[in-house]
Amino acid sequence: MGKKKQTKRMSASEVFRTPRAALLSIGDYVRLAAQEPEILRIIGEQSKAKGTDKLTSRQINKIIRATRTEKLKRR
Repeated sequence: MGKKKQTKRMSASEVFRTPRAALLSIGDYVRLAAQEPEILRIIGEQSKAKGTDKLTSRQINKIIRATRTEKLKRR
């Protein structure tokens, strides 16, 4: 007669395994770990209302440069 194949029995913890950790992106972790101060929320809302939330870095730098040049001319 041939040998019988033994099957491994799974324990209850192997059958009903639950995740021990949740995977989060860095952005999600930062949002959860550090709550946004009220003033930053208000500034963000005002920026959206004015449309300045869509400015690129180049546009912002151009505005800053123009403002600084104007201040130097006033002196």
